[in-house]
Amino acid sequence: SIDVRLTGSGNGVSINPFTFKVVQAPTPKSAEAHILDFSIPEQTQPAEIDYEKMTITVNVPFGTDVTALTPEIEISAGASVSPASGEAQDFSQPVKYTVTAEDGKSRSEYTVTVSVAKSSEARLLSFRVTTEPVVEGIIDEENHTVLLKVPYSDQWPWYYTYQEYEISEGATAGEIQFVDSWDSSFKDPATITITAEDGVTQVTYTIMAEMLPNPNAEITRMLFLDPETSAPTPGVYSALLDAEAKTITIYVRPDLDRSSLTPTINCSANAELTPASGTAQNFSSPVKYTVTSEDGQTTVEYTATAVELTDVQVETVDVEAGSFILGDHPKSPKENKHKVTLTKDFAIGKYEMTQDVFSKVMGFNESTVMGDDLPVTGVTWYDAAEFCNRLSEIKGLEPAYRV
Repeated sequence: SIDVRLTGSGNGVSINPFTFKVVQAPTPKSAEAHILDFSIPEQTQPAEIDYEKMTITVNVPFGTDVTALTPEIEISAGASVSPASGEAQDFSQPVKYTVTAEDGKSRSEYTVTVSVAKSSEARLLSFRVTTEPVVEGIIDEENHTVLLKVPYSDQWPWYYTYQEYEISEGATAGEIQFVDSWDSSFKDPATITITAEDGVTQVTYTIMAEMLPNPNAEITRMLFLDPETSAPTPGVYSALLDAEAKTITIYVRPDLDRSSLTPTINCSANAELTPASGTAQNFSSPVKYTVTSEDGQTTVEYTATAVELTDVQVETVDVEAGSFILGDHPKSPKENKHKVTLTKDFAIGKYEMTQDVFSKVMGFNESTVMGDDLPVTGVTWYDAAEFCNRLSEIKGLEPAYRV
């Protein structure tokens, strides 16, 4: 304010002293209520403020925890904002901010949305074949390959498999592309493409299977065959395997020369056999065979021993040569009756042949129900005829069949 004093007189007029003040009017308070800038340390670019829609959008990287973000807010001079700048907020949902102007009357409400970027990760996290046996894939992320190490099986490759896999969050997987649509064994490389959540990034993985080496080391069969005709070696009746005891009993004719017999030996697939199959051996004394598994982890030794088969316990009934009427039975059709003449005596088994005897004479047993004292089943007529011929030889009789 300014004080002014006036006094004086003139022309017969006098002025009484007085004082007046000049006072500056107060500045009006601002009515602006705006958010000028909104920033979060995690943001990837400046916030987008839309003053028409009263919205603010802040972009943050994928994986940002938006439940406790602390924004810094610049507002109009003299204004205030609620919630306050520097106060942590949960932005998993849009948050409303109210700006009150300096005049205390004007207000603006902004809706702030924090947008999390979509993931660019396109990874195959796990892969497995669920068809028995279940196989977990070994993922090489650098080369984008999946290796299925399949346990050894004589049934592999399977021609159809079921698969399970896990991929990056938000990503999608295309169909597995096989070389042949009907063969999903992965013996031939197959591919699968993973597309990230952002819809841009893609990674293709190559999936293939390989069977692990065979861990088995077993002799499964021994035969003695003529190398030229593949007919059974005369005088060698059978070679019976005891898998538990790791022994092979070779039943031979007593007068057989055992100094050079050549066995054909079947063993576990890809196993190494010493001495090799097809190598002549002197079976006058026991012969040792060593089987080493394909994976090299297992070695098993078998002992093969030649044993004279001088007799087998078969109770027979002697039938003398002569004639009879076949079909001469009250229930037989009359037209089937005819005379049969046997020119030689023969012996016939009194009971059904047991599996124990058949195995010793023939070297195999494919009966449906197993048991040494049970009847042998599942043999062909030729097997039966060969068995009878060998049994005749063992008992010193003349073989009756031509096979």
